[in-house]
Amino acid sequence: MVITAVAVGTRGDVNPLAELGEEMIKRGHDFRILTSEAFHPLIEGKGVTFLKLDTDADHVMQYLVADYKTSIDFIKGMFRLKKENPGFMEQTVSAIRGSDLVMYGTCGAFAYHAAELLKIPCARVFYSPMDPTRQYSLYSDDYDSEKVLKSYDGLPEGMNLMTMIALNKWRVKNSLTKWRIKSSYKEMEGRKLLTFYPTSRVLMKPDPAWGDHIHVTGYWYHPDETGDEYQPQEDLLRFLNSDEKPIFVAFGKAESEELAELQIRVLQALKETGIHAII
Repeated sequence: MVITAVAVGTRGDVNPLAELGEEMIKRGHDFRILTSEAFHPLIEGKGVTFLKLDTDADHVMQYLVADYKTSIDFIKGMFRLKKENPGFMEQTVSAIRGSDLVMYGTCGAFAYHAAELLKIPCARVFYSPMDPTRQYSLYSDDYDSEKVLKSYDGLPEGMNLMTMIALNKWRVKNSLTKWRIKSSYKEMEGRKLLTFYPTSRVLMKPDPAWGDHIHVTGYWYHPDETGDEYQPQEDLLRFLNSDEKPIFVAFGKAESEELAELQIRVLQALKETGIHAII
């Protein structure tokens, strides 16, 4: 089976695909990743075929992370990347030609259209919830409520509007019907797209309402072979084995002028409450 994954983003978007590719190759499949040159060593270091997409990884980080304050900023960032690489669709079509499956994430949704042109099945890969659920959301601090579910409203239409502006000229040129505000990235030719969330089933419990085409798989990585030799320090063991289980605090790839202040506030809050935490 020939699988081509399309990744636009940071190392966090690419590394799980490289790990998946390494495993798929062990099982006899051909796995390739189309992404920025910056990730060439990472991908080939896993024995996976690298395919170059002329997108600057530093600009992706700047436009989609550092400059991202609102949804409008994200859209502007995507269009800046498109302007920098006007031939990205031709590169994508060339890269995926001959594949049996195309995989893509949030910022790589343009691969859907290239796959539709070549009549290649697609699978979606997301690292945070994109399918509506009342259980949790990136856009609500509530949990298990109608408020959470409603926080997903408008996401498909926003994505479709951006697609209409960016890709309808290309679609018409290639004899595909125009993308519309009610079009759906969740299916192709009447079939629901296989969707993977390579994250923890504890942190992101699958919603039974999603259906059997959506899978929370656990993380895609190969454990360090030297891990069995690791011996934690005694004070760390006492901390982890105390009656109060620690919480985990992470700032991810966030970049902000207020980040240092946020970190200080978190530390102060932990000290004042006495809550055990790993940062």
